Amino acid sequence: MKNMAVVLVVLAGLLVIFPAYAQQVGGGKKGVFAKHQHFAETPQEAFKEARERQCPVFLCVCDQAFSGNWAEPGEFCNEDVKKMAKYFVILVSHPTYPVPFKWAERYARRAGEQDDDTNIYEFFDCNGSHMSKYSMRKGASSVHLVKIMKKILKEKGKGASFSEYRTIKPEFEKANKILDVGWYSEAYKIFERLAKKKYKPAPPIVLASREKLKEITSKVSELFEEIKEKIEQGEKVEALVELRILRARASRLKIGTQLLNATVALAKDKAITSDDKKKAQDEGKACGVFLKGEGYAANGDDKKAKNYFERVTKNYKDTSFAEKAKERIAELE
Repeated sequence: MKNMAVVLVVLAGLLVIFPAYAQQVGGGKKGVFAKHQHFAETPQEAFKEARERQCPVFLCVCDQAFSGNWAEPGEFCNEDVKKMAKYFVILVSHPTYPVPFKWAERYARRAGEQDDDTNIYEFFDCNGSHMSKYSMRKGASSVHLVKIMKKILKEKGKGASFSEYRTIKPEFEKANKILDVGWYSEAYKIFERLAKKKYKPAPPIVLASREKLKEITSKVSELFEEIKEKIEQGEKVEALVELRILRARASRLKIGTQLLNATVALAKDKAITSDDKKKAQDEGKACGVFLKGEGYAANGDDKKAKNYFERVTKNYKDTSFAEKAKERIAELE
């Protein structure tokens, strides 16, 4: 049970490489793994990312002399090792590190195999199950290490590499922000792109994206049914306004053609005045411009977002979106 407790602490790490160490092995630069891995601030943060990426955890406790395979620049810079490492959650630590890294010293002591000439390599799956353990003396070749890593990946499968994870995570967050403001077409496009990622095993973000596609399709269909009910009940002016807005929100979905046909048919209804038709049209246009502003806001481009919101207040000041745009401008200032 004591060893298991230590393992659980170890598992929480995803590339918790002390910056000074990264500089040492990188020849004074940021470090050879900087482009592929993440300098996690806490073990909890690290293990969370391991689960999100669905990749195995690779622990290396360096030898007491702060040398050996993983402390020598030649081994760290080995291209084959780097190619494999990007599919792992990497944790490199050493007993001399300060407090969040003191667990390495305790782990080495409990393992009973650590001395001045040995590195400990251990592999775990992202849920905490132990997979393999190796103790390697100084001078062991990187060829052997690559062979071990390939074996683990064959058994576990390849989740998202860190560079891929850095792309799909913000994309997922952006899609959710856009979905929150009701831009169904744009959110669907992003979720669809993420849902098609062929990782084995699939990270939670990919699985969640597939569910989001169903959620969006269901939501838009539900809104369309509500509009059709209003048309049947004779609430045609309100229905036309809502149709124009829904088209702005969801025109690129498969249901977009049905929305267009319904809009065209209702716009020809002589029971609706020209003024009401114009107001409905303006609501739809204002919605489209407003959503583009929200898209830029979700991307972190507040300047462009503000420009689009200002267009709404200037060109569509009599629509329901004018007040919303004013509120968003105030929030961005």
